Amino acid sequence: MSTMTGSRGTTDGQAASRAGWETWQLTELRLEPDEEWQRMREFVRFGEDDVQAITRMIEPIVKRQHEIVEEIYDHLQRDHEMALILGWENRPDAEALGERRRSLTLWLSRTIGLDLGDDFAYYLFDIGQRYAGFGPGEVRVPERYVVGMMSLIYAGFLEVLVSELTVNESLCRALLAWNKLLNMQTAIVLAGYHSACELTDGNNAVRVSLLGAIRETAGTREVTVHVPDGSCVETVLRRLFEFRPQLRGHVLNWQWVEGNRDVETRTPTLVVQKGYMLQEGRRVLLNGRDLATHGGPTAAVKDGDEIGIY
Repeated sequence: MSTMTGSRGTTDGQAASRAGWETWQLTELRLEPDEEWQRMREFVRFGEDDVQAITRMIEPIVKRQHEIVEEIYDHLQRDHEMALILGWENRPDAEALGERRRSLTLWLSRTIGLDLGDDFAYYLFDIGQRYAGFGPGEVRVPERYVVGMMSLIYAGFLEVLVSELTVNESLCRALLAWNKLLNMQTAIVLAGYHSACELTDGNNAVRVSLLGAIRETAGTREVTVHVPDGSCVETVLRRLFEFRPQLRGHVLNWQWVEGNRDVETRTPTLVVQKGYMLQEGRRVLLNGRDLATHGGPTAAVKDGDEIGIY
């Protein structure tokens, strides 16, 4: 039986829970889309010279953008496995096909317009989640085809440029720059894809209710997070903030923390990363009980539980 301590009648268990929240940190979260976007831009060294290389050769792609979109979707209809995945084994639904074409057209328009802003990174992240089943028809496209779509886009650009322009150094530099840019996009799309896949991985569905400004930022009242048997509150929160990274700034503070990794993983033994913790005044409830005094981040969750974030 728990013992009582202090004049306010706090149990040892409650004190431990409160201390757990005070010291609790989420680490090793994926970078937020805008951070990953800038990191990948640095990694592939996409600079002003690449922007200029693309700009000098952009006119044919602008002129034939619609043709690229049509060819990609003609190809998807001809590919037997993709047609089955998308439910097009007989013939595609005209409305659904039109929506997908419009979506790709918008994506290509922002790409061709060399949109390099942080907002575009979140847009790409959302595209990845749509591929994972959070889009039209809730169809999950296998990851290999998500990557393959980027190859189809690049192939479309290459075919247009090679057919209309003289193959020379300028064209080669433009193709190199397009390759860098589409690799940057692939990284963000896959980050969104994986976050959505993880959200639905597990037998236990936990409903996370969002209130106040948190709800406005998320654009939804609640998010259902699936977790495996034996999971705890921290697992649910980790998956939530991976899936909706824009919520972090409204619920969590962060600081740089150091950590160690196993040498056998062949990664740096000393790493510096963001450690996220609850903002002062934020409350997290499990089935109506404040986790600051009842269980903390290690409280077990089961199918049908509800977590509220205030």
